[in-house]
Amino acid sequence: GSRIGVYIPKTYKNAGTVHICEGESDTAAMLGQGFNTVGRSSCLTGSKIFKSLLSKNDDIIVIADNDKIGQRSACELVTYLGGDNTASACFIPKEYKDVREFVNSGKFDKAIFKGVK
Repeated sequence: GSRIGVYIPKTYKNAGTVHICEGESDTAAMLGQGFNTVGRSSCLTGSKIFKSLLSKNDDIIVIADNDKIGQRSACELVTYLGGDNTASACFIPKEYKDVREFVNSGKFDKAIFKGVK
């Protein structure tokens, strides 16, 4: 189900909360934690595809990598996807470069990624 620049797993549900990650390993890490997750190949891809993919009922949480471009592009994607959707950016603790590293640290807290508004 993937398209150029995005990862759409077979488990994706077009309802409820969806998390958008940067990179396939971050997407896989969040899927492994039981989240409804899609991913983009880099922080600069997939905006138009996600706009058409995500229903108006979704709560969208864009998870940023811990670098300036990742954080900036997450905020830009939130603005682009907002409007009919509830969209927000989620920043992981600063000691981790990305969500995969956070998951693998043993200190991962699912609560950080639920109900972000």
